[in-house]
Amino acid sequence: MLGLNGKANGTLAGALIACGIAGSAHGDIVQSEFDGRVMMGTHVRGQSFTAEGGEIGVISASITDGNPHFGIFEITVNLYEGIFDTLIDTKIVTMTDGYSDFWADFDFSGNVLDAGEVYSFDVASTSGRGMIGTHNHSYSNGTPHSPDYEGGDMYSNGDIYEHHDLTFRVLQVPAPGALGVLAGGLALAARRRR
Repeated sequence: MLGLNGKANGTLAGALIACGIAGSAHGDIVQSEFDGRVMMGTHVRGQSFTAEGGEIGVISASITDGNPHFGIFEITVNLYEGIFDTLIDTKIVTMTDGYSDFWADFDFSGNVLDAGEVYSFDVASTSGRGMIGTHNHSYSNGTPHSPDYEGGDMYSNGDIYEHHDLTFRVLQVPAPGALGVLAGGLALAARRRR
């Protein structure tokens, strides 16, 4: 068992940072601020973001079912180059009963994004019961009152909501050598502990 002191922890922290598990060192985008929900259904909600580069694993959104006792329904997420310009990929997930305010993951692995380029995704539901988490980060005059994801904005039916963001994540696939670095760091930490 690893202790919470000494060089073993420094080695472990170094390994975690090197492979990007500690924080967003390997390009994850996480906008976890949440202060409201908006309905989907006939409204297509979207978010633009500036890519950190590399292969993405999942796009996640905070999804809530407004009436969970009515059964399952589908959520569709489309990934685009630019702001809803060229469709890159589409994923559909069937939502089951009883979920609320959790990260619904949509597997977009195999898609490589260029660092610094703007991309966007939209989220639609087959039911008006589907609701997605949002964050209002600024007053209507643009004065900020809470953290803002500065790499993009929320959209509704194609219209920008520049003082809002969806509650979302774009998580990258770790680089192939990252897991080896983590394993080596863990082995070294365990060895020093003995």
